[in-house]
Amino acid sequence: MKFGKQLQLGIYPPWKDYYIQYSKLKRIIERLQFASNSKSSKAKTLEKVKAGINIQEEVEVELVKRLSLAADETTPLTLITKDARADSHSSYASYTDGIAMGSSQNSVDGGKGTKKGKGPNVPSSEEFFDVILEEMKKSNNFFVGKQSELRLALETMTNARNNSYLTHHTGSDPNFLSNLRTIYIELTNLISYSELSKMGFNKIIKKYDKALGTNTLHVWQQTIDRQPFTMAFEAVQL
Repeated sequence: MKFGKQLQLGIYPPWKDYYIQYSKLKRIIERLQFASNSKSSKAKTLEKVKAGINIQEEVEVELVKRLSLAADETTPLTLITKDARADSHSSYASYTDGIAMGSSQNSVDGGKGTKKGKGPNVPSSEEFFDVILEEMKKSNNFFVGKQSELRLALETMTNARNNSYLTHHTGSDPNFLSNLRTIYIELTNLISYSELSKMGFNKIIKKYDKALGTNTLHVWQQTIDRQPFTMAFEAVQL
């Protein structure tokens, strides 16, 4: 199962706004990859054009050779020139037609990309990692806040129950088990949140490396592992 689907299935609905925006980051990578491929395609086309200029120069040299080595002196010079130029134009035209077709296809692909927002407003790699950092900050704030909230709720319930025993209170809180169950459910989902978040950041940076041909994951893994939202064992200790 792809991670995007796994994340979608693993989201705890009340917390849906606090999970990593995996789809958004994927779209940024797609736009970066499109821009990278476009630059590569333009560079290759330029190389072909330069090569085409060299071919034309070679053809002109061949034309001069034909004129100087014409064996049949009875053949009018104008006919020799006409035949040689016809051959040269045919060779050069077939080459430039190939370039034109490639450029036309790039134009069509580029048009499609523009419709998807891959035109002038293409993000940079720096912007991609800025979003990564923003997402990490969001994940940290939520995880730490929710962890503190659950710890406080559990301590409050425990203290209230202990005080009732100390004062020989015979009654019991009718909501105690219900509240304890709620804490348990949220604690379980917080541990899942931690695991999904850590996996999500690793997956999306790995996807970035694959699309752009870079190798940043080994560096970012160290950063991810130091984030508070990855410390699920502390939540377990509650």
